[in-house]
Amino acid sequence: MNVAALKKEPIAVLYGGNSAERDVSLNSGKAIAKGLEQAGFNVVLMDTKETPLAELVTENIKRVFIALHGRGGEDGCLQGALES
Repeated sequence: MNVAALKKEPIAVLYGGNSAERDVSLNSGKAIAKGLEQAGFNVVLMDTKETPLAELVTENIKRVFIALHGRGGEDGCLQGALES
């Protein structure tokens, strides 16, 4: 896939969550989304505290950038759920 085609696909930045590091994740996710948008990508911000992962399927999102910190984001749980 070429870069132009990749930039048209939505990419979800998963951020926020409900760990003790939620505030850090909110800031990280927003900064990552801004950088991706400035590079021309189609970004969808998804706070995993408020949005179920099933929304990725509903919105036909196949690519994600994980910007979660702490439990649930850095322990492999989310990666496992996404692989399923």
